[in-house]
Amino acid sequence: MDESYNFLSAKYDQSLKQLQSLNEKSNIKLEKKTSVLQMDLNNVETVSEDLAQYLRHDCVEISGVDPSEGQSCNNIVVSLSEEMGIMRYINSSCPANI
Repeated sequence: MDESYNFLSAKYDQSLKQLQSLNEKSNIKLEKKTSVLQMDLNNVETVSEDLAQYLRHDCVEISGVDPSEGQSCNNIVVSLSEEMGIMRYINSSCPANI
């Protein structure tokens, strides 16, 4: 009886050690993958921010101009850009396309 108990106890201990080893290996692999994915995400965020900034580089923000009767905001912006000598580009990245 003691022999069977010792045998089962040894097998249990061996199985427990194998399971712990597998868990540690899995955790290490997951940590590496998480690290790689985090770096990829940081790169994507940087590229996205750079692209958004590039798309805005030709945009001009005009604020504080209220539309008056007979003139829409678009007409006021067109008039201002013509007076300032700014070339107008139709660019979907600007919030108010003219």
